[in-house]
This record gives sequence, structure tokens and C-alpha cells, in this order.
Amino acid sequence: MSVPSFLLKKLYVKGSLKNTENGFELALKNNLAPGTLIGMGPLAIDDATYAPEAIHIKSPQGEWQGNEISNKNPVTFGMNAEVKISVQGSPLVPGEHHVVFSVMTREIGRVEFDVTDRL
Repeated sequence: MSVPSFLLKKLYVKGSLKNTENGFELALKNNLAPGTLIGMGPLAIDDATYAPEAIHIKSPQGEWQGNEISNKNPVTFGMNAEVKISVQGSPLVPGEHHVVFSVMTREIGRVEFDVTDRL
């Protein structure tokens, strides 16, 4: 089973891309269906790829490094839940950026989608 890309893009919170002291952050809001994350990343922005250990996820349930999420340590992504994703690295330059998300879900397997946002 696969989910059309145009639906997956709706998970991204437009305008959430921001620089932080240690890199950048963005947000996803689940407006599709409950899901269970069992793998995270990599995440790519423009020409840079970030491994799961550089990704930090914060949700109402708790906080995880991307490499901590697994079959044995799943993360539930409930309806209307919002997660903040922080990425450790260099801050981004102002302008438009292309972001590619890649996660593994228990329900449908690998999910990948991309969005464009401005900083």
C-alpha cells in the first residue's frame, strides 16, 4: 500500500522551517491517519543529507533521536499530533529550500515525500 505524495505533503507545516543555534527545525502535523514510526531518516535538505543520529524528534509523547526509533522502540504519530524535528548541522541560508523526508512505518513500510519551504 502506498500513500499518494500530494497527501503526504499535507503532513508538513508550511512556514515551520527555522534556523536554530545548532542547525534548523521544522514541523509535521498528522492530518491523515494514525501511524507508528519504526525508523527515521535520512532527512535531506537541498544537497545535504542528515543521518538519523543528527535528527531529534519532539512530540507530546516525548523526545527521541532519530536512531532510537525502531521496531522495539516505536513512536506513535496520532491524529492531529504535531512533532517538531530538529536537525543538528549548519544553519540554513535565507531563501527557498527543498526538504526530503524518509521514515519507516509499521502500517505501510517506507514513506518518502518532499516539500519546499522558505526561510
